[in-house]
Amino acid sequence: MTTPDVADLPQRLAHIPASPQLRLVPVRHHSPACAKHVQTLIQQDKPEIILIEGPADATPLMPYLAETDARPPLALYCYYVAKPSATDGDELAGAALRHRSFYPLAAFSPEWVAIREGARQGAELRFIDMPYPEQLALGEQTPAGSDGHELSLLDERALAQADPTSRMVELSGCRDFNEWWDRYFESGAMALTPEDYFHNVLGWCLLLRDASQQQRDTANTQREHYMAAQIQTAIATGKRCLVLTGGYHTEAIAQQLQQPAAATRVVTASSIGNTNGERGLYLVPYTLHRLDSANDYSAGIPHCGYYQEVWQQYKRVGLEAHHMAAQRVALRVGHALQARGETVSLPDCIEAVALSRRLAALRGTPPGRPEILDAMLTALVKDSHSRDELDRLARYLSADQVGRVPKPIRSRLWWRISGVSANFTNCRSVLWRRRKSGWIFTARHGTGTSRACCINCIF
Repeated sequence: MTTPDVADLPQRLAHIPASPQLRLVPVRHHSPACAKHVQTLIQQDKPEIILIEGPADATPLMPYLAETDARPPLALYCYYVAKPSATDGDELAGAALRHRSFYPLAAFSPEWVAIREGARQGAELRFIDMPYPEQLALGEQTPAGSDGHELSLLDERALAQADPTSRMVELSGCRDFNEWWDRYFESGAMALTPEDYFHNVLGWCLLLRDASQQQRDTANTQREHYMAAQIQTAIATGKRCLVLTGGYHTEAIAQQLQQPAAATRVVTASSIGNTNGERGLYLVPYTLHRLDSANDYSAGIPHCGYYQEVWQQYKRVGLEAHHMAAQRVALRVGHALQARGETVSLPDCIEAVALSRRLAALRGTPPGRPEILDAMLTALVKDSHSRDELDRLARYLSADQVGRVPKPIRSRLWWRISGVSANFTNCRSVLWRRRKSGWIFTARHGTGTSRACCINCIF
């Protein structure tokens, strides 16, 4: 295991722009604490342009994401269909290759909060990452549907598995990366100033970047050049800019910005091998449980229902969000166990909350997700069967929440279902289920009727 080198860390941190005129903000996707501090920074700096890591060709959808009736979780659905060149002896010759991916946004995603808060402040909003077909040309994605797994444009597994992260998790006594992150960057970091918080996040990301310097892939390098070029275009306007990207990319982008011009080699969709390929990008409803790391989502967090509750409570009670979330989680889980015939009482739920605080004091950290889950296992579990039930309930808490696209999109959206066009103007909700053929959705209408189709058949 590699020991992180921190000798040059202060110097590297000093070269990252962090002023109201230009601020590079390193985030972890779907982190409530990141979202909270991003919101504070926007209110504080009042940037005129907000640039966000996301497919640049999705920028026209920004106004819809900012609509007041848009309800997360939502996702940008990107697809590209290319017909490969015919090759003698190739059994796939002439077959269409379908590529697809999702860019999810939850209520507690920093990107979502930046879009909503930026719109309230009247800022210009742009996505700045390579469009999906160009990322395909770099080998970032493989044809979808071959393994049954959903692909995402966001991927943080390398950060959690890097040697410096593993070393810090080991030294902290935490059981895994997510418990370590919660202790130092979620429940333990809500009271920090945005500057101090993102300084800490960036310090961690710089250690990861240093550790992987020899394994830096061309795809990430090209994407960072592309994003730097977009940022330079915004800087040239003389307006105040705030840039939101995954923390892993922040230093590389800053280095590009220090050059007279970003040495960007723009990769085009024609590099895939089919200049007549079909591409598309849509705003679609998403579900909360698909953001969970337990469902193989590459940038997911565990027990996303808990963090959804934290974000809702933060808007109500501020820094007491984790305390209030623990109370509500304990009550919901206790009620669910009662409904399944378990002998769980209100005093048991109260004891679980009190125990989580005592456990947090013993660990020297504010109470967070690991503490309330451990406390519920102690206070609510009566036998091994109920422990399995509790684990399932905790994982999928609020997992039935489904996003809703804004009315301007619902009123014009037509879907092809089994060759028949169906207007989803009155669509109330979309439920997703996983099947071997892909993701199946069922749309419920105001009339009570429903239609179902595979996402592969839609686009």
